Amino acid sequence: MIKFLKKVWAWVRTDGLLHALACAAIVLSFGWIRPVWISVTIAVVIAAAKEIYDKVTGRGTAEWHDVICDLAGILYGLAVLGLYYLVFK
Repeated sequence: MIKFLKKVWAWVRTDGLLHALACAAIVLSFGWIRPVWISVTIAVVIAAAKEIYDKVTGRGTAEWHDVICDLAGILYGLAVLGLYYLVFK
C-alpha cells in the first residue's frame, strides 16, 4: 500500500495537489450560493483559462496532468457538496 501511495504522490506532485484544491475550493465556494452546475462551469472555465494562459504566454507549462488534477478537484468538490445536501437538506 505504501508503494502505491508513493507512486500516486510522485505522479500528482505538489502542483497537481494545488490544482485539485483550487478547483475543489471554487466548486465549494460557489456551490453554497449558486446552483451546482454553475459552480462546476466556473471551475472548468477558470481551469481551462489557466492552461490556455500557460500555453499562449509560455510563462507556465500546459499539461494534461494539470487538467486531470483539475477534474479530480471538481469531482471532490461535487462529492463534498453532495454529502452536504444529502445530510443537511
